[in-house]
Amino acid sequence: MTMRMLACAGLCALASTAALAQDAGGYYASLKAVGGLSNYDVGLKNESTALELIAPEDEIVGGPSLAIGYRMKNWPVRLEAEWIWRYRYDMNAQSIETNSRVFKVNHSTQSLYANVYYDVPLTERLFTKGTAFGYVGGGLGVALNNAEGTVGLVGGTPVSLDNSEIDLTWMLTLGFRYHITKRWILDVAYRFSDLGGMDTGSTSLGQAVNTSTYRSHDLLIGVAYGF
Repeated sequence: MTMRMLACAGLCALASTAALAQDAGGYYASLKAVGGLSNYDVGLKNESTALELIAPEDEIVGGPSLAIGYRMKNWPVRLEAEWIWRYRYDMNAQSIETNSRVFKVNHSTQSLYANVYYDVPLTERLFTKGTAFGYVGGGLGVALNNAEGTVGLVGGTPVSLDNSEIDLTWMLTLGFRYHITKRWILDVAYRFSDLGGMDTGSTSLGQAVNTSTYRSHDLLIGVAYGF
């Protein structure tokens, strides 16, 4: 195939995408279920004492996702504000020392994102019944990480932990949408999320557990409604 033919094909594809996007403008709202395989690194803040997870590092975390978005009229791009609540990551860890401390912490996260998605039509007409398209995008936002639990010496009386921190978060998404009707849309996506880090708060038994590189591989399934 010559360079001229390739250029023509590319221009035709771009024109087709732009034309398909012209009927796509408008607001929408979505509700999705989030299931993620999450993990993070742990250590004791301001201490050289080693800390290890008792349970496996990977933990299944679930929750809802609510979003409001806008589909641009003349370009296959969507702008979206999204809220996610992850409940919860159960962390069980033990310090490596003579008198070991045992940490049992429930870690929940609320995230607020500003997202941008690029839609790729997979059928001839984009926003009609039975139409499907793929999309790719990402988002930046803030995460409120909350830790509640206990810490205690092995065989001793535990002390309560309760701390919240706000950190930056970002994510990348690859998804698929299918129009059940002109307004109702089935949405399925894979997402990689980086949720920042936090610590559990200090107690009379020593420094906090400090978490870093809190990451999750997520599957999102739900519906959207176009206004």
